[in-house]
Amino acid sequence: MNQRLKAVLLGVLSIYALMITVSFVLALLIRFDWLNTDQLTWLPFIVSTLIVMVGGGISGYLTEQKGWLSGLLVSSLYIISLIGYQFLAHDTGIYSGQWLHFVIFIIATIIGSILGVQLRGQSNNT
Repeated sequence: MNQRLKAVLLGVLSIYALMITVSFVLALLIRFDWLNTDQLTWLPFIVSTLIVMVGGGISGYLTEQKGWLSGLLVSSLYIISLIGYQFLAHDTGIYSGQWLHFVIFIIATIIGSILGVQLRGQSNNT
């Protein structure tokens, strides 16, 4: 299999794993009253943005080149899966505010992937 395809799939799988883990931790914090649901206004979006950036970074680190392309592929695959899940499981379409979230996810993933390529380049030079 192509190195870029492996890196993209590993980036998306790492996003899924991190999202499930963080969701579980947040659910436990809410369950045991350590965190109030009123405090969760922006926290899930900020954490999701950081997680897609990490997934892009993993993909970029593994591809070693064209980080923007790896980031774009990771974010596209992730967003398509979100839309598919939303459509199939919840029978809803995309609402207007969601487009902005998707654009921010794309930008964050591309930035993370570019940083991953740069980290790989620095580790090879030393």
